Amino acid sequence: MKSKIRIILELIFCIIILSVLISQINIKETIEIFKSLEYVWIALGIVVYIISLLITAYSLKVLFDSIRHISFKEWMSFYLVGFSMGLILPGRAGDLSIIYFAKEKGFDIGASTALTITDKLITLIIFSILAVIGIFTVLNSSQLYLGLLFAAICIFLGIFILTPPGRKCILMLIGKYADKFQGFYKTFRNLLLHHKDKVAINIIITLLRPLGNALLIIL
Repeated sequence: MKSKIRIILELIFCIIILSVLISQINIKETIEIFKSLEYVWIALGIVVYIISLLITAYSLKVLFDSIRHISFKEWMSFYLVGFSMGLILPGRAGDLSIIYFAKEKGFDIGASTALTITDKLITLIIFSILAVIGIFTVLNSSQLYLGLLFAAICIFLGIFILTPPGRKCILMLIGKYADKFQGFYKTFRNLLLHHKDKVAINIIITLLRPLGNALLIIL
């Protein structure tokens, strides 16, 4: 009974979200844009997007493989759900739903959280470096400098929670739920000490992602 109610509520929520999004679209203008498109370039763009999505999914999977190997097909079956949620929920919070789905596949919450945060931290550091290069070579704006400051704070906090004082602060914040996150630091340490090759693959793919995004925009 509860599952049926949950499904109904999820459907209602999705319908509301879609209705709000559709209400913001100028249908007439959209039709005119579609008439002027060259669909060969759109098709190429879709191919690039799909390849980029698959490679990005693999970069996260490779980190999870440091604990337990899972087939790529099975991984994609729940990665795409989390990715889709990330496109709708604020701040791409849906991306973190991968932690829930990984739990269903036998991964501990603490371990899944450590691996997901590691992936996000790598992405944030690399994209922040690229942003700095862009700002100092192309743009000049006080707002952009504030953005850089915010990114630096996020990186600092991300690194801080991996230190002993940071872990103590996190344990104090989550209180009675701390037991659910056992294995967080152990997983992170194991990843850096014994699976440097997997971290390297993640970093390389993350470096390539902006190139894929740029190619997609050009197409």
